[in-house]
Amino acid sequence: MNTPATAAPGPRDGAALAQFVGDVLAHAQGHADTEDAAEVQAITNAMVRRLIGAPPHSDGKLTIVSLATEAGLRRNKLTHKHTGLKDLFYALGKARIPAPEALPNSARARADKQRQDLARVRA
Repeated sequence: MNTPATAAPGPRDGAALAQFVGDVLAHAQGHADTEDAAEVQAITNAMVRRLIGAPPHSDGKLTIVSLATEAGLRRNKLTHKHTGLKDLFYALGKARIPAPEALPNSARARADKQRQDLARVRA
């Protein structure tokens, strides 16, 4: 994540973070060949694919069921065992969604006029 501090984070920044967290968690468990490490790696790889918009094994939604399908695991692995990865996935997914912009004055005025016209027609 060697991006300048002034640059806005993009969807690939979340994918890079997910990949980094997965690598760290897999190595932190002591043995890179354990079942837990393999699950963590599968989940984070699926997270990366989901966050960059290239999920070959799921429907493309930012849900835990979709993530589990993409990882080739059952949903309960995320909801009961790897809850930290579930929380990370939700946080990264939420960070990708842009904040809604306020309506410009012209759009607000047009909506008010349409409401008034509708009220006049109904009357």
